[in-house]
Amino acid sequence: MRILFVSRNSSHAKYYRKLVAKLNLDAQLHVTGWPRLGALQHLNRLPDFDSKEMLEHHLLRKKARHPKLFSSNLVCRLFCGYLKAIETLRFLKFIDLFQAEQPDKVVVWNGKKLPNQTVVCAAESLNIPVMFFENGLVPNTTCLDPKGVNYLSSLPKSPSFYLERELTGVALATIEQAKNHKKRLADNPTESLPEEYIFVPFQVPNDTQVVVHSPWIKTMEQLFDEVMKAVDALPYSNLNVVFKEHPNWPKKFTHLHNAHVKAVFANNVKATELIQNAKATITINSTVGLETLQLGGKVITLGKACYALPGMVLAASSADQLVEQLSAVMEWQPNTHLIERFLDYVNGVYAIPQAWRRADKHHIQAIENRLLGCDEFSTQINR
Repeated sequence: MRILFVSRNSSHAKYYRKLVAKLNLDAQLHVTGWPRLGALQHLNRLPDFDSKEMLEHHLLRKKARHPKLFSSNLVCRLFCGYLKAIETLRFLKFIDLFQAEQPDKVVVWNGKKLPNQTVVCAAESLNIPVMFFENGLVPNTTCLDPKGVNYLSSLPKSPSFYLERELTGVALATIEQAKNHKKRLADNPTESLPEEYIFVPFQVPNDTQVVVHSPWIKTMEQLFDEVMKAVDALPYSNLNVVFKEHPNWPKKFTHLHNAHVKAVFANNVKATELIQNAKATITINSTVGLETLQLGGKVITLGKACYALPGMVLAASSADQLVEQLSAVMEWQPNTHLIERFLDYVNGVYAIPQAWRRADKHHIQAIENRLLGCDEFSTQINR
């Protein structure tokens, strides 16, 4: 089997080089670079390249990162025009590359960000299967999925699938605290937490989890506003909300810190502590939701999440539904049997053991088995 890893020259490329050297497969790494002149012979393939959605998503990611610059319509139009030209050339380049290399599978990271989204489009145009890497859903694991990652993963969406399974017995790793972005300034100590509160973790605003998989919450400001409006609509007044900004986002949301009397920001408190003392966690679709389930808490999801199974979490796809679910969550009890089996399956069958930055021989063997389609998870989804 011929495997072609594709990546920018990044930490992922370094990881792929390690895999290429250790895998017992015909594997190569291609680092994305300049266009190929010979790729122009494939202009007939351009109808396969629909750039509209990917350009829209990339522009949203840029607006989240640089809101002032991309507040100008002129800047947005010029940027999208430039980006469309670059990605069109990139699409032709990878059509040319894939036809020359004839890989049996192409491997990329995430697949919903540029430039990898264009790489995926080229592979699909030639009917070449793609495998998608991502950080693991549970601690100290890695995702490698033939369908997609996060909400697009191959994980079954039916609760009965998990309820009918026997436990693997593979122990879940301890939850690790995310490190702060190198540009993120230190936070002031939190004086005290409210006695009764809902925990709401912010997510990275320009991440695909927000840009692609969050239909109605598009910014952290909107997340703050919708949660506080829902709390204000409750018949009882003793419930507060504790927010925590994402440590990997360099900018702070200081304009929200004193925006509501019932809102507290606890950026210097560990997420695990906030989860354990909260009445519930409200999240768009963060892995903090899975961490909450792991720690025995209740979850309300606002976006598309692979773990948003009926009976396991409460889901809200509108402001009205959020009020309903927030009103219900205090008395509602999740199906702990389902949670136990879902987490066990994700950890013991679906996930690649070890985080990709700490790849050992067991990790590499699991990667090889997944690429070959001969591990337990691959066998199940190919039935």
